[in-house]
Amino acid sequence: MKTLKEKKAEYYKKNKKKIKAATRKRYWENRDSLKPYWKNRYKKNRKRILKEMRTIKGRHRVLLAVLRKEKAPKKDLLWSLNFYAALLFEAKCYYCDGELNETGYALDAKDNNSGHRCWNVIPCCRFCNQKKMDDVGYEDMLEIKDWLTKLRNKRGS
Repeated sequence: MKTLKEKKAEYYKKNKKKIKAATRKRYWENRDSLKPYWKNRYKKNRKRILKEMRTIKGRHRVLLAVLRKEKAPKKDLLWSLNFYAALLFEAKCYYCDGELNETGYALDAKDNNSGHRCWNVIPCCRFCNQKKMDDVGYEDMLEIKDWLTKLRNKRGS
C-alpha cells in the first residue's frame, strides 16, 4: 500500500505541467497584492538578511541563484556548500591577493562563455572581477597580476 507522500509524488509527476501552469497563473493574477507583502517582509527581516549574506551559507545562496539562472547541471560541485566553502577557504583574491568582499558569491568564471562550473571558477574580489569583465581574458589577468597587486596595495583596499 502506498503512503500519502508516495501518492502525492505520483500525482505530481502525472500532472506536473498542469500544476506549474496553474501556479504561474495564480502568481500573475495576484502579483500586485503580493508585492507589498514581500516588501514588508524584507523590511522586517532586513538586518537578519544582511547579516546572513555575510556568511558562507548566505553567499552560497546567491551563487545558487546564478547557477539556476545558468541552468548548471545538478552534478556540478558548485551546488555543494562544502565545495564552495573550500574554494573560499583562504578568502583571498586569485589575481591580486586582496581580501574577498563580505557579500556576493566572490567567484569569477575563467571563461565567460562556459559560465560558473566547478572547473571554470576561481575566488575573485569585486575589484578584479570588474577589471576583467568581458574585455580581458583569464590569461591576460594572470599577466597583469603583479600590477593588480601593486594597485590594490597602493589604494589600501
